[in-house]
Amino acid sequence: MPEKDYQILQSNREVLVSELIPNSLTDYLFSKFIFDECDLEEIQAEQNNKGRSAAAKKFLEVLAHSGENAYPVFLEALKKYGFNGVVKTLEETVVDLPSDSFAWIDNIEDNKKKQPLKERDLNSIAGFIGANWGAIILELQGTEASISQAQLNHAYSLHMQIFSCLNKWRQREASKATLIKLLTAMRVCNNFTKIDWDHVRKFVERF
Repeated sequence: MPEKDYQILQSNREVLVSELIPNSLTDYLFSKFIFDECDLEEIQAEQNNKGRSAAAKKFLEVLAHSGENAYPVFLEALKKYGFNGVVKTLEETVVDLPSDSFAWIDNIEDNKKKQPLKERDLNSIAGFIGANWGAIILELQGTEASISQAQLNHAYSLHMQIFSCLNKWRQREASKATLIKLLTAMRVCNNFTKIDWDHVRKFVERF
């Protein structure tokens, strides 16, 4: 997804999570080849297990890495199914793209984006994350309890706290714990989590 489209979504994240009814939109996005069957299953699983808000968050996560046409087709779906207030909010949003934008993430090769992460990968990435790291874990559908437990178990090692939570996510998601999913969560949390993006980018280049 282009950086401008991504930033519009992020600027209105609270509104979208509050207003979206994912089940009303997923079939349309599937019919336009934006979502695939695995995407639908992931969103439905969140709906079944955690409710509409969790499904809306998963919907936005999937949408963010669904290609160049994801945002315009999303707008089409919103208009088609009567989310006129949401459309108006999105279309009126103006974003200023920073010079150090995350366009490079969108340009990562597809095979890299979809590559499941290994334990050693997460060990490396954990070293690039600092203060307020828990936001990333929550974005990956982790829990406050798991964060607190990691802080208790590894009281003297921030690196191990972060790594242990990331590794639990990897174990939970298995082959779905991909590079792009982690990068997307980190990107969402960028404004309030300390992340060394230079080292992240170098890691991705070697990945």
